[in-house]
Amino acid sequence: MGVVMFVALYSTRLVLQLLGTVDYGIYNVVCGFVAMFGVFNTCFSATISRFYNIELGKKYNSRIAVVFSTSIFIQLVLAIIVTLILGFIGGWYINNVMVLPLERLSTARSIFHFAMISMFITIIQAPYSAAVIAYERMDYYAFVSVLDAILKLIFIIFLRYINGDKLLLYGALICLIQFINYLLYFTYCRLKLSDLRLYKGLDRRTLKDMLSYAGWSTLDPIAYITRDQGSNMVLNSFFGPLVNAAHGIAYQISTAVENFSSSFSISFRPQIIQSYSEGNYGRTKNLMISMTKITYMMNVMLAIPIILNVTYILNLWLGDSYPTNVPVFASLILCVKCIDSLNAPISTVMAATGKIRIIKIYSAAVLCSVVPLSILLFKFNLPAYLTYCLMFILSIVNQIGCVRILQSYFPYVKTSEYLKEIIVPLLFYTILVSILPLGIKYILSPSFVRLILICIVSAIGATLIGYN
Repeated sequence: MGVVMFVALYSTRLVLQLLGTVDYGIYNVVCGFVAMFGVFNTCFSATISRFYNIELGKKYNSRIAVVFSTSIFIQLVLAIIVTLILGFIGGWYINNVMVLPLERLSTARSIFHFAMISMFITIIQAPYSAAVIAYERMDYYAFVSVLDAILKLIFIIFLRYINGDKLLLYGALICLIQFINYLLYFTYCRLKLSDLRLYKGLDRRTLKDMLSYAGWSTLDPIAYITRDQGSNMVLNSFFGPLVNAAHGIAYQISTAVENFSSSFSISFRPQIIQSYSEGNYGRTKNLMISMTKITYMMNVMLAIPIILNVTYILNLWLGDSYPTNVPVFASLILCVKCIDSLNAPISTVMAATGKIRIIKIYSAAVLCSVVPLSILLFKFNLPAYLTYCLMFILSIVNQIGCVRILQSYFPYVKTSEYLKEIIVPLLFYTILVSILPLGIKYILSPSFVRLILICIVSAIGATLIGYN
C-alpha cells in the first residue's frame, strides 16, 4: 500500500500535466458520476466478504460453495441492471446538466462509456476479490494492488508519446487495466481456492439472506458516495470544471492516505467477523478497539506532514499548474477522512452481528445532508471550501450516533468505555503528535528539508506516542 500511495500520487501529477486542468476536471466529474452507481457493488462486495467470513468462522465451512455461487448470480444480475440504469441517467446528465466546453462533449460521452464498461467488470469481479480478502491472502492482494498502480503509471507515460485525444485514450487504458485486474483475481481463485466451486442450482435461503443484508448495506456506501461525489457535482454546477479539478486532486491525496491506512482495516475485518461467528465476543471487542486506534493513528501520522506542507508538496508534486483551491480542499478532506476512519471498525462489528438496518439509515441521513446544505450555502455566494467544513461536522455527528447504536446491539462496548479507551487517548495522541511538527513549520521556511524533518518527527512521534 505504501508503493501504491506514492505511485498514485506521482501518476496524478503526470495525468494533470497530460490532460490539462479542464480535461482532468471533466474526467473527474464523469467518472465520479459513474462511481456513484458503484455504491451497489461496494455494498454487495462487503456482503459477499461477510458471508464468506461467517462460514469460515464455523467448524464446518461446506457452504462456502453455496455463498460463492449465489454471489456470482447476484453480481451478474446487478452488473446488467446497473449498466442499463447508468446508461439512461448518465446520458441525460452529461447532455443536460454537466458544465463543460461544448467541443469536449463528444469525448465526455466516450469517457462515460469506458467508465460504464469498467464498472461492469468491477461488479462481476467482486466474488473473486472478496474471496482473496476473506481467505486473508494479503500477499496476492498486495501484488494486484501494486501492479494496478504501476500499470497506470506506465500507460500514462506511454500516452505522452502518442498523438490523439489524450483524455479519450486515458479512459480506454484505465478500462483495460480494470479487465486485467479481473483476470488476475479470477485466475487466482480458480487455481488456489479450491472451495470456490459452483454449486448446482440456486440456494434460495442464501440468496434471500444476502439480498436482505446487502439491501440495508447499500445505504452506507450510498451515503459516502453521495457526500463525496454529490458534492463534486454541486461544485460543478456552481463553480465549473476548474473547481472540480481542485476537488479531484484533493481527493487523490486523501484517497492515497486513506488507502494506505485502510490496508490495516482490511486485515482486521475477516478476524473480527470470524471471532463474532465463533462467539468469542471478548476478542471481537479487542480487535475493534485495536483496529480503530491503528487506522486513526495511521491517518493522522500521514495527514499532519501533508497539511503542514500542503502548498510546498503541491508545488513539488504538480509544479505550478494546479488550481488555487487545492491546498484548502486537501487539508479539510484529510481532516474529514481522519474522522471517517473511526467509523469503519463500528461498521465491521455491526456487519458481524447482522443488525445493520438502524445504523445504516442513521448514517445515510446524516452524511447525505451535506449535499442540500452545500446547495443552500452556495445560493448565498459563499466559498466552495465550506462544503468540506460541513463534511467534517457531519462526520462527527455521525460517529456519535453510531457509537450509541453499537452499544445497543453489541453491549460488550459501553459508550463510557469507548470514550475512555478510544476517543480520549486518540485526542491526546493527535495533540501530542502535532506539537513538534507545528513548531518546525513556524521555525523553518518552506523547503524540502522542512518537509523531510516534519515527516521524520511525525513518524517517530506517532510511533512512540501510539505505542505508549
